[in-house]
Amino acid sequence: MALNEDIAIGLQATVNASREEVVNACLNAASVLGSHAQATAASAKVTVKIFPGLVQKLSKVSPLVGVTLKPSTNDTIEVIVRIEKYVSLQSKFFLIPMGPKRLMGKATYMNFLSALEQELRAINNGGGRIQRIGESR
Repeated sequence: MALNEDIAIGLQATVNASREEVVNACLNAASVLGSHAQATAASAKVTVKIFPGLVQKLSKVSPLVGVTLKPSTNDTIEVIVRIEKYVSLQSKFFLIPMGPKRLMGKATYMNFLSALEQELRAINNGGGRIQRIGESR
C-alpha cells in the first residue's frame, strides 16, 4: 500500500457506554503495545504516541494517533480514530528512491486498532457499531 492509503486507515464507532469506559478502553488498547505506545487522555480526546522502533528513546513518534470522543444520541459516544502526524519511509538504492513511500510504524498502529476494536466491543452495551475505515479487508 502507498502512504496515502496507509494514513487513511482509521476506526469509527458509536459505543453505548460511558465516556470513562471509552477512555479506559483507549488506554488499555495502548497498554497492549507496551513500551511502543504512550497514551494521554484529555477532556474530549485521547492521544496515542506510537514508537515503532526497538527502543522507545531511539524512535521517532510515528504515527501520532488522535482518538476523538463526542457525545452522541441515546447516551452513546462517537469514537473517531485518525492519524494526526506521521513519518514516512521509502526504500533507496544508493541515493535513488525506489518504490512507494510507506507509513513508519504501520504494523504497530494496526495492532493498536485491533486492540481498540476489541476493547470497544467488550464495553459496548448493545446498539453500537464499530467499523474500520480506509482499509480493504
